[in-house]
Amino acid sequence: MLFRSEGLHLFSTDIRLDDTTGEARVCLSDPQLGPIMANVGGNQLRMTRKEYLKQQYGLVPRDLLHPRSSQFLGWKGMLIHDRDTRSSEITWLTNDYGQLMWLASRAYWRLILRAFPKLRHPWFFVNLKRNPGEVLTEENVEQIFKNACKKHGFRPPHNPHSLRHMYIDILVNVFHIPLHIAQILARHRSPEST
Repeated sequence: MLFRSEGLHLFSTDIRLDDTTGEARVCLSDPQLGPIMANVGGNQLRMTRKEYLKQQYGLVPRDLLHPRSSQFLGWKGMLIHDRDTRSSEITWLTNDYGQLMWLASRAYWRLILRAFPKLRHPWFFVNLKRNPGEVLTEENVEQIFKNACKKHGFRPPHNPHSLRHMYIDILVNVFHIPLHIAQILARHRSPEST
């Protein structure tokens, strides 16, 4: 279960289809120290995301921006699977969900590249209405969420983070998942948070 800021740190290259298994892969990486393979002068080089952003775009990771900047994104130091790469992959309940996500992300990215053929950043989620072509902000996500709830006749919870609470509630109270397992699935450091 993602925190919304983690998803907004995704680069377009973080979503791919595994050639050997056919499974959709989404890699979440530390916005500063997570690795990326970059084409520099015709050579594939491994570098940190911070180095990549500076060298390729003249940018800094969004968690290093001033907290009052609309493009600032927090990073809670999520629990990651691979300490060496400072990254983790999303796993799906079934491969069908991963395939559906892969098809949706491909269609979305084709739309983005048609609308903005020369993006000035590598982030996956792009603003289509307010500041078109710029990165999506947490404020944008909240507005999209509220509009979607309104459109479908749902009274929105306080904000999209409330979906995390609903997810844990369903795990524990509907599926009777033990609290310590729900803690792992929610990626909370302590059972008190869960």
